Amino acid sequence: MLLIQDARVGFDHTSHRMMIESPTLVITNELATALGSYKLTGEVIGSLMVEGAANWTGGDPAAEPQDIIVPAIGGDGDPRGEVCGGATGPDVIVGEMHEITQYTAETVNGVLYDAFSVGTYSCNVGTSNLSWISGDTGGEGLHPVIGQNFYRLYTAADGASRFEQIGQSWLKHGFFALQNNLCCTCSGSGSGSALGVGCADPYSASRNGGQSGAGPKWQVNPTAGSHIHPISNPGGYSANTGRRLRIRESDLNQAGALYFVEGQYVAKDDAAFGNNNNNGSYRSITVSGTSGSNRTFGLAGTTQRGEAGIRSWKDTDNSVTETDVQIPSVGLLIMAAKATSLGGGLYHYEYAIQNLNAHRGMKSFSIPVGTGGTVSNIGFRDVDYHDNDGEGAVTRDGTDWTGTFSGGLVSWTMTDIGANSNALLWGTMYTFRFDCNRAPTTGNTTLTMFRTGSPASVSANTVVPSASGIIDCQPNGIADDVDISSGNSQDCNSDGVPDECQSFTPCTLAMQPVVTGLTVPVGVYAPPGDTTRLFVVEQTGAIKIVNPPAYTVNATPLSELERNC
Repeated sequence: MLLIQDARVGFDHTSHRMMIESPTLVITNELATALGSYKLTGEVIGSLMVEGAANWTGGDPAAEPQDIIVPAIGGDGDPRGEVCGGATGPDVIVGEMHEITQYTAETVNGVLYDAFSVGTYSCNVGTSNLSWISGDTGGEGLHPVIGQNFYRLYTAADGASRFEQIGQSWLKHGFFALQNNLCCTCSGSGSGSALGVGCADPYSASRNGGQSGAGPKWQVNPTAGSHIHPISNPGGYSANTGRRLRIRESDLNQAGALYFVEGQYVAKDDAAFGNNNNNGSYRSITVSGTSGSNRTFGLAGTTQRGEAGIRSWKDTDNSVTETDVQIPSVGLLIMAAKATSLGGGLYHYEYAIQNLNAHRGMKSFSIPVGTGGTVSNIGFRDVDYHDNDGEGAVTRDGTDWTGTFSGGLVSWTMTDIGANSNALLWGTMYTFRFDCNRAPTTGNTTLTMFRTGSPASVSANTVVPSASGIIDCQPNGIADDVDISSGNSQDCNSDGVPDECQSFTPCTLAMQPVVTGLTVPVGVYAPPGDTTRLFVVEQTGAIKIVNPPAYTVNATPLSELERNC
């Protein structure tokens, strides 16, 4: 009567445990007929997870449990320095993002959203088994959780780069580890309760997009790798896009944009060995379709193993400055920044900060400019939370951080409403931007933590406006006014900006006669101190007098050469 789709079956012969999971239960035609409504055929009514004791009774016992849906695939990812056996202890990475499941767009609270999910292969590239125990309780976090994020890179109308996170999902909780080959040579653990050394475990895209078994990010401490279990499972999520990698459809309309998807695993024993800074990987995504309707998402390029989503910006544009902010006992924040000349001595400053695994989060960010600088167009971009994903089964606050320029600092500050404030928490990235009339240099920015602890704030060195006030639009290391006064640069319109830093509107030149009655004039001269006469020399040898402003010509020349030839 019910159709079980995308079923995953595993048998752990060591612990005599069988597990069956299906993210989708569908009403069959027979059940719809029995219920008296054929229209119910094909409707999704839930998901299924079964775990129970089982004994092997015959046949060929497999050394490793098998997945009947997701086959092992050949690795085509870029290792990016993630070497098999290169780290002591368990070390889980996203070894491959290998398929996509599309979902139907829907309108929620007046906003059109689309969604998709990607399949992920985890790889244990460490030297010991990674725990993968389903159903653990008490916050032990003995299995990984898997999140997905979506990013957009584009060039704005002013010519400056914009890098933004435009989507995030809830978390898939791991429940049974297969023992496949992908990143390394697998030494199977002999149990579905651990991912063996060098082994890979696949999750299909539809499984990662499962809704009923997904958990919110707030239950996870990524610094420790632990999480609260059982999963907080409030109702009220939207049918098609809820809890999935959900994106505002309007954010897919930017011409020329590049898109990237990120997968991230968080696991307790991985974090305990200090191997949790490479848990995220990204891959390029194509987006096609018509504005206002379902979009089609496609995989492109290769999976960039061990590279968090924010790294795609510098990988695409080498002029970006990237700074890892490793805070002892707190976690890793990754900052990317770029300054772009807008012309006329004005620069656009763009900053993106991703919280990879810092449980304490971040609540404010400030950049030194200096009291003499001019700042405009202060901007901020976060990513939407959704579907009651905050503590207390309410959606986390989405109030934009307030941007100000005061006392020589450009600052952004979170609105504090308590536990569900819009802090920069793990698995999210926020973007900060402004324009300034000061050329870029390097300097320290300040990042202030959200949750209490030590340190309360940290510094991060990156691109900042020059505090000295020097305006150097080329830039060539010399102030613009010095370039002009020394003759190195021209300033035809006398506005204090070198002409090579400006664009000018072309003008049309035309000839207009002002004097008539001359015979082949070859030169014109003005007597010193005489503003009423011009002397015009003709090829014949005559010097005639012209009278401005009427520009009349005297009948009698000033002088005339005689020719005797």
